[in-house]
Amino acid sequence: MWKPWGQAYEDLETQGPQKVKRERPFRTLHTHILALMLALAMAVVAIHFYLKAAQLNREFEEEFGPRLITIESLTHDVSIKPIHSHNDEWRRHPLLDALRAGANSIEADCYYRESDPDTILVGHNPSYLSRKANLDAMYLDHLFDLLKQSNAGPDSRDGKNGIFYTSPETTTYFYVDIKNNREQLLEVFQHKLQRFLDNDFLTTYNSTSDTFHEGPLTIIVTGDVPYDQISSQELVYTFIDAPLNELVDPEKAALYPANKISLFASASLGQLTGSHKAVSLFNGLSSSQLADLDKFIKAAHSINLKTRIWDTPKFTKAIKHKVWKQLIELDSDYLNVDDLREAIHF
Repeated sequence: MWKPWGQAYEDLETQGPQKVKRERPFRTLHTHILALMLALAMAVVAIHFYLKAAQLNREFEEEFGPRLITIESLTHDVSIKPIHSHNDEWRRHPLLDALRAGANSIEADCYYRESDPDTILVGHNPSYLSRKANLDAMYLDHLFDLLKQSNAGPDSRDGKNGIFYTSPETTTYFYVDIKNNREQLLEVFQHKLQRFLDNDFLTTYNSTSDTFHEGPLTIIVTGDVPYDQISSQELVYTFIDAPLNELVDPEKAALYPANKISLFASASLGQLTGSHKAVSLFNGLSSSQLADLDKFIKAAHSINLKTRIWDTPKFTKAIKHKVWKQLIELDSDYLNVDDLREAIHF
């Protein structure tokens, strides 16, 4: 009769217990190696499913997410903060991240190509523009959907509701930074805004009746602005970001009357002080820089324009925060920020 364990017993009898003792460490090592390989295999499988789930989640957000977002879920517990979401298109969720943070001032860099005349492309670097990243898909469609939601039911409040659930009376500023082909881009942009006009969603100035009306969405154009094209229109609904560094000249300031042509004025720290850097590591901007800024800010406020100063120091964090505090102390109206989380908590 065949005995499958016979040979093993014979080995034990002939070689004694010493062989078992010699082989035991190798068997233990072999067991540990198998366990390690099994653990690694399970880890690989887990990582695979995690990455796959993350990919599906991103695809779902890109295709369906904005349509599922409601005003209440987006901004019901958000307090509005005077921060400007600069280069907003760089964020993981353009527009939505800014609104969740409480920023009611948002800017997108825009380009126009004659080869695609109905599309306004969004991006910071013209070498990496994509038709998929366009103004309608990234901003206008979402803004229109949110405004339709906030104005869907009966309302006892005069005027249209804005995007922020806890502050429906507050407008949201949307900046389009024109990078090229300014006349063509503005013409296409204004055509895309017609649906907002038809629903009374936009801030407007009627030059015939000399009437200013603040809507839940205020459009501001900055960058390469076609001044004559905008200022000659009977109904102004794309307001010009006035050059803050020129407003100390009364003749130039007269070109940007508040609530008619402009609502804001902006310039870089370098344009206003001669340097975009803070002089002191610990004290931030110098007394001379602060005096220059104070002069320009007061000039803008004297003609009822709000202010925003960009290209402020980004390094170190201590200097950045010190300069932000100095700008607030000078009564500059909006902080120009790239990191929303940092601006909220500094």
